Amino acid sequence: MGRRLAVVVGVNGQSAPDRGPLHYAVDDAEAMAQVLQAEACGFELFAPPLLGEQATTSAI
Repeated sequence: MGRRLAVVVGVNGQSAPDRGPLHYAVDDAEAMAQVLQAEACGFELFAPPLLGEQATTSAI
């Protein structure tokens, strides 16, 4: 099987017009990064998780 890469992004406080702001996106992204890297999933992170203000368009 080939390499399995993941990009993980989490930004709290963002909202859409029909939804309130996100409160746990950063925590969820950190947890998802751990799950994806587990042997059972077999992903490697393309880069460290981009969290909060690190998640700029250019960084992604």
